[in-house]
Amino acid sequence: MKKVRHILTFAYSYLQVILTGTVVFQTFLMYPNIFRDPPASLQLSMKFFSAVTPADFFPPFGSLVVATAIPAVVLAFRDRPAFHLLLGSVLLLLAGDGILSILYFWPLNEALFTEGLSRYNAETLKEFAVDFQHAHHLRLLTSLVSSVLAMLGLMRCRFK
Repeated sequence: MKKVRHILTFAYSYLQVILTGTVVFQTFLMYPNIFRDPPASLQLSMKFFSAVTPADFFPPFGSLVVATAIPAVVLAFRDRPAFHLLLGSVLLLLAGDGILSILYFWPLNEALFTEGLSRYNAETLKEFAVDFQHAHHLRLLTSLVSSVLAMLGLMRCRFK
């Protein structure tokens, strides 16, 4: 059982760091281009993402992270220092990358990238873009802290 706990804790910690890396990538490489000059830059982004979109990657990858996180936390229950760090990491993951994305970003993505000018005027899309970026900074922060907690949890685990 200890080996399974070790593997799951290691897997979750590193998958969480990879997830945070993708959020950092979005923040500094994608979003400056996507939100440079809405709505024109949004329309260009829709053309660019015509084959594969972030929505094709993040929900399945996020599910994989959660699928490793929950059993890692459950198996770390008796290892209190690690358990508290991993639990904090998972709660931030679920709140920042999960609930915030599903309840806020997914509908906003629909408005910005699917419906666009066919439903909203240019001024409204600009406001949506600003709101998106502000909320994204919260997602970035929760993801960064979640990764730090996951790695600290991994380092605190007793695998003997």
